Amino acid sequence: MYTVAIAVVVAAACTAVGILAFSKFAAHLQLVDEPQGRKQHKKATPIIGGLAMVLGRCSLYLTMPQLFLEHWVVFAGALVLMATGVADDIRHIHSAIRMFIQIAVACAIHFEGNLSFKSVGDIWFIGDLGLGPYSLTFTCIAVVGGVNAINMMDGLDGLCGGLVLVTLFFLSFMAYFAGMEDVFLLSTILGTCVLTFLLFNFRFSWNPNARVFMGDSGAYVLGFMIAALFLMASQGPYSGGPQALTPITALWLLFIPLIDIAECPWYCSVLCRS
Repeated sequence: MYTVAIAVVVAAACTAVGILAFSKFAAHLQLVDEPQGRKQHKKATPIIGGLAMVLGRCSLYLTMPQLFLEHWVVFAGALVLMATGVADDIRHIHSAIRMFIQIAVACAIHFEGNLSFKSVGDIWFIGDLGLGPYSLTFTCIAVVGGVNAINMMDGLDGLCGGLVLVTLFFLSFMAYFAGMEDVFLLSTILGTCVLTFLLFNFRFSWNPNARVFMGDSGAYVLGFMIAALFLMASQGPYSGGPQALTPITALWLLFIPLIDIAECPWYCSVLCRS
């Protein structure tokens, strides 16, 4: 537990230092959100929260190098999505390119990280429903769906970060009692980074306005990490390991963003007709 405490402190410190440091150069990097249109903030705000959280998460390389190297594919995928998000924040990328990158990352964790969606569990009360040759397809759906569901929630100070933090708390809690040390540590460290970010993003008495925004870089990474952690926690028995939660429980923990993304096509069609 002493090592975990050190990792938590270092992750929080790296995230906080990252927010303060990146904020200084945000304007030069064009990572600033200007108040315009329906946006409610009053002044230009840096959108570097995602960069800072990734920096905090990568601090595991210093405190727990074995864990970092064991899951290097997940960390590499997160870095790729962070870079995609940064590019999207600076100059919007075509949706097809973003989709291609997200699918490529999903394929990477499926083939190189041995992290795939193998079963949806006993949803019909007749035994586990294995996915067999469709495992890769469902892995891609899980990653792309997770990334875009979290990204669509990012629009109100503290909303996306708060939802992810609660999800990570429950995931960490269940992983701890299931004896899944890797999932527990990764969830705890990521939750620490998100909590530190919220101290700068959420409105408190000492912080009347958000000092930084998450940006697409943060939303993409958080969505991907949630999907990857859910796969780790729920697909263990199908790879000879333990299980912290069933696949259907993972869907319930992300019920709100999944419903939000499911309603989006209908909402857009209504707007087009009106």
